[in-house]
Amino acid sequence: ALFIFTSAKDRLTNQKEGPFGRGLELETGEFYAFCGGTGVLPLLDLVYEILVELYRVVTKSNSPPRLPTGFKLVLYLSVNSEEDFQALELIPRTYFLCKKYQQNLFELTLRVSKGRHPEGIPQMSGRLNEAQLSAITTHKNITTALVCGSPDMNYTVGTALRKLLGEYRVHIL
Repeated sequence: ALFIFTSAKDRLTNQKEGPFGRGLELETGEFYAFCGGTGVLPLLDLVYEILVELYRVVTKSNSPPRLPTGFKLVLYLSVNSEEDFQALELIPRTYFLCKKYQQNLFELTLRVSKGRHPEGIPQMSGRLNEAQLSAITTHKNITTALVCGSPDMNYTVGTALRKLLGEYRVHIL
């Protein structure tokens, strides 16, 4: 178990097993992920690594970096309800801690289909379409784009991103 805290309010305990499999191939630059619902689950390990890297930086630990220099995760996440998002506690906690300590490791934009949108997190309005994706990806240092959601989301977002970024940088899970 990893126990991370910076104050009683920021306290977070997390269990991690593994690694299993090859994992994501990370490199310097921005790793964009477009996820719907449970499609975000494969990225929880990466969010965990960001949290550990944040802890390393904030505590000025001389342990080796966990992520490539200049790496950043930009996550666009769509969930059905605020409760669904709250169940993914690691994501908002990591986002808010990165903001608190001014570390440019993780950006989050959220769409909640039904119910209230959590405070302090940038909001997506509606489903992503090609025009929105073009605005999101223009003039960005995107090394990889990952799409993981429903079959419809994978098709529409994946097709648009492949047109915008090229076949080799877009991966659909």
